[in-house]
Amino acid sequence: MKWFVKVMDRINFVLKIVIVLMLIVAFIALILQVLSRFVLRFPLTWSEELSRYLLIWITFIGASLAMRYQQLIRIEAAVNLLPGKLRKAVLAVAGLAVLFFCAVVFRYSLDLLQVVSRQTSPSLHLPMNIPYLAIPTGCVLIFLNTIAGFFSPREGE
Repeated sequence: MKWFVKVMDRINFVLKIVIVLMLIVAFIALILQVLSRFVLRFPLTWSEELSRYLLIWITFIGASLAMRYQQLIRIEAAVNLLPGKLRKAVLAVAGLAVLFFCAVVFRYSLDLLQVVSRQTSPSLHLPMNIPYLAIPTGCVLIFLNTIAGFFSPREGE
């Protein structure tokens, strides 16, 4: 499974670049909004919507990266009190719960995509599938990164 971890690490490297680019675009859009609203007195109609959708995508991609590198919030004190084998078992059960949760959310997010498929966003006139696609995409990435996390344990384990 080392090959899978290596592939996920390459994908995660690309995802980090994508997140940085999305953050830059969102930042520029928000700066343009502030300048146009308060300096030019002519607010842009699309910049807030673009930033909102980019931040949604950043959140889901970032959650998958946080999952891979085990940076999500959890109760470390309680887990660290457990003996080694029990600690690994608890972490494995937690990982399986994440996998189950991702599978369920993925399944229902596909239904949600069907519902919003005929809608467009108010300002950008984007198909609403684009912002909502962040949900199943994020679930797949979290699922894959959770599996990769199983095969590359934390230090001290």
